[in-house]
Amino acid sequence: MAANATIRRVITDPMTGTPIEVGRHRYRPSAATKELVQVRDRECRVPGCHRPVQACDLDHVQPWAHGGNTHHANLCGLCRRDHRLKDEPGWHHRMTDTGALEITTPAGRTYRNEPEPLTTTA
Repeated sequence: MAANATIRRVITDPMTGTPIEVGRHRYRPSAATKELVQVRDRECRVPGCHRPVQACDLDHVQPWAHGGNTHHANLCGLCRRDHRLKDEPGWHHRMTDTGALEITTPAGRTYRNEPEPLTTTA
């Protein structure tokens, strides 16, 4: 039985027990990670695109094939059109520590998209 065992690291929020990271062993995000990214992004992260994130792909900013993790800090919502454009030569995407997405075009222009803060009602 031990020979067939799978060990997987799962990091949970200590207050809620909600999974927040499952490590690099999974390409697809967990339901909790997907929900976190969708709440944070709300729409495609490319400036000027307002497609709702529920209709977008969750994309690895640092590609999975190049060591990118399946973690909310490395995932963003991109509509299918912008996701395909990202994979074209000359385009570079980078997620900052604050969650801002920086997109550099083949022409060398850099655009920055900060996720909108969640507002509370009084």
